[in-house]
Amino acid sequence: MGDTCREPDGRKTVQGMRTDLIFDRQTHAFLGTRSIMVRDEDGLKQGDVTNSSAVLAVAIVDRVGQAP
Repeated sequence: MGDTCREPDGRKTVQGMRTDLIFDRQTHAFLGTRSIMVRDEDGLKQGDVTNSSAVLAVAIVDRVGQAP
């Protein structure tokens, strides 16, 4: 997985990158993730977003394999 360390504020990083979980401030619903460089490394600059994901839909079903 790579080198793991802690930043001065206590957050865990892997290879100079941290991953943030993003939640709605009012509903606390999980919205997605974002990976950000915490230092210059491998041609990337501190603050560069290297990956992001978003929850586009959520559904509840009665059993495994059932389509919403």
